[in-house]
Amino acid sequence: MSQFDYDPNSMFPKKPKRKGVDKEKVIMWALVVFLVLLISWLSSGCKSLNNVESVDLDLGGFEVEFYEPPPVTIIYTNAPVATPSKFKLFPTLMEMDK
Repeated sequence: MSQFDYDPNSMFPKKPKRKGVDKEKVIMWALVVFLVLLISWLSSGCKSLNNVESVDLDLGGFEVEFYEPPPVTIIYTNAPVATPSKFKLFPTLMEMDK
C-alpha cells in the first residue's frame, strides 16, 4: 500500500439516498398549504361583520354578538336624478319641430 491509498469516504461517509416520497416533507407542505388557505379564508373579510361586539367559541358552539344597527337616515333633496343615456356612435341633433 502506498501512503496515498485511502478511502475518501472514511471521514465523511456518503449517506444513502432515500428512494420514494419523503413523508416529512409531504406533511410539512400539506400543513403549509392548509395554513395559507385558512389564513386567506379568514382574512378575506365579510362586510356584515363590521359591527361585531364579541365572538365566542367554546363547547357550546360559535356565538357572535353584534352592536345595534344605527337608525337609517333618509335625505330628501330636489336634485334631479341622472339616468344613463344610451350610447350612440354619432350624436343626434335636436328636432326642429317648433
